[in-house]
Amino acid sequence: MGAMWYRARVDIAERPADRRVWLWIGATEGKTRVFVNGVHVQCGREPGREGESLDLGDEPSGFCVPLVYDVTDALAPGQNVLAILTTRDRVNEVGIGGLLAPVMLYCDL
Repeated sequence: MGAMWYRARVDIAERPADRRVWLWIGATEGKTRVFVNGVHVQCGREPGREGESLDLGDEPSGFCVPLVYDVTDALAPGQNVLAILTTRDRVNEVGIGGLLAPVMLYCDL
């Protein structure tokens, strides 16, 4: 129960102007908020993959749902700080919370 922050510093090389950068979270339990360099980023859908991720908005909540964030506009060349806040506000039979799967950044091809 409660909140858990996850933070990582990531060095980003300059990206081609025509590419988007995505943060993918494999699974969480509870509410999730993402911040890049202190900027809150909303959960959304990747173009062409509407069936694979949910458009959950400001603070998605659920169990084992993959989440995708377009972080392109919040990133800067050089060192960036990624922060994920997960909040577990209900009890379930499994008794886990927070991040449940890998997290990765990737760029459109």
